[in-house]
Amino acid sequence: MSNGSNVPYASNSLVRPILCSFNPAAQSLSAETSQKISNILSEQNENSITIEPSKTNVPWFSTLQDCRRGIHWAEAERSTKFFLENLHRLSHSTGAKMPKQLSMENGMKFATKQDDLIETAVACTVFQHPNGNVARTALIAQSMLLLWLQDGKSKSILKKGCISRAYVKKNQSFVSFVEDICAEDKVLGRKVVDGMLAFLHDRGPERAAKVRQFRTLKDYLNFRTGDIARTYNFATIEFARGIDITAKDKKLVQIFEDIAGNHTILVQDLYSFERERMASEADPSIQLVNVVAVMHALLGMDSYATSMIVVRDMIIQTEVEAKQEYDRLRKREKLNAAQLSYVEGLFQFMAGHIYFSATAPRYGYMYCKTTVPRYLVR
Repeated sequence: MSNGSNVPYASNSLVRPILCSFNPAAQSLSAETSQKISNILSEQNENSITIEPSKTNVPWFSTLQDCRRGIHWAEAERSTKFFLENLHRLSHSTGAKMPKQLSMENGMKFATKQDDLIETAVACTVFQHPNGNVARTALIAQSMLLLWLQDGKSKSILKKGCISRAYVKKNQSFVSFVEDICAEDKVLGRKVVDGMLAFLHDRGPERAAKVRQFRTLKDYLNFRTGDIARTYNFATIEFARGIDITAKDKKLVQIFEDIAGNHTILVQDLYSFERERMASEADPSIQLVNVVAVMHALLGMDSYATSMIVVRDMIIQTEVEAKQEYDRLRKREKLNAAQLSYVEGLFQFMAGHIYFSATAPRYGYMYCKTTVPRYLVR
């Protein structure tokens, strides 16, 4: 792996500083695969600005030439911090337990973990959903924070696919969030909440039993589809853009959505691989479930470094397929305004996910200029 510049890129208050950047597969690309896809992410919006990775010293192998970044990051950061403070207050008054790392008794570790959660939630939001206004950007960041805090608790939260009464009684913060996001947009807010519940269900105790040796890449991608919060992530695209995609609308763009879903899995696995590999080596009980390891086994490769290059090239091929499907949709299908906005939102999500991953301290902590706690390796 190689690191990019550690100099924060922040020319004005609209741009968040970059804490670190890194390239998980540093070998240069061929001329054929390095051709860039342009003119798709150039859509102008008052809530976001265009980011050119090459000008921010962020290693960039993607064929997506640039990405966009939401400008309401400071407001989202303040709002998410206030939201987390409210969670602590409610936990004291209702008896609801906060994650161990966020226990105030842990002192400095608590403060650092809290800051890291807020940083990750806000960065995910402004890169992946850049076109949201102030209110929607803040609500998406809060939803991410809330989702991560509840990850692994599906058994106590869900009952027959619905939120249990016992959970509601002790977690008024979740109820309050649902009320806030539905007050902003009743239909799209409900979609986001449904996506959150779908993720919690997919990450339930049954997931561990499904982990196995994968016979094909498709087998692995199918396993990971629910694991990446696909329903939630794509619902937040609709919420950020204020578009309601009906089942009929989605049917027409389903192929493109599937491509974007696979891209999400490949990117997340590539950038998080080293962190996951180190965790697995430190604790043999932690199974290494990652596409890099899957391709290493399926193709009998000599090293993980080679497997990472293969996965990087798979990401590039996925982007080429996305561009081809986008062109097909524009030429052969009559996309309505909502469908077109949704497809463009998926493109922005793909590019933003790479930029977030390439600059995320939780993945590239070893290249960060600031101190990043070791627990982010886990």
